[in-house]
Amino acid sequence: MRTVKWTVALLLGLTSGTSLATGANADPKTSAEFADLEDLDAATIAKFDALINAGIFDGVSDSTFGLKEEMNRAQFAKVPALITGLNVNEDLKASSFVDVKASDPANGYALPYIEALKNAGITDGYGGGRLTRPAKSRRSSWRRF
Repeated sequence: MRTVKWTVALLLGLTSGTSLATGANADPKTSAEFADLEDLDAATIAKFDALINAGIFDGVSDSTFGLKEEMNRAQFAKVPALITGLNVNEDLKASSFVDVKASDPANGYALPYIEALKNAGITDGYGGGRLTRPAKSRRSSWRRF
């Protein structure tokens, strides 16, 4: 759980006092739609609403945000790419990392975000052409980003 709390603190810290780089969704959700966000204080809810409205996060289901779930590196790659407004080629199907595949049903969606981070010099993986996406990200692996 420490990883998730650290992650939320990092992301909320990154977005507090700054505008988000993406535009609002056509049909934005709010934190009120997620049962696991209902007990947060007003200031934190406002930050989550900004992240949700900007399309940074959309929850793990229609009624669950996933606040207590751990993010993997593929999921995390999308966040800094969107927050910083990197140029993301959504049509990209090939990665410079041998362990990132567009055909991966669980993580393939993140390939364009991972490549945008690499192109911006934010990550270079772990060497040998590998991003090495662990099932669970640890604080030490997030430092690569």
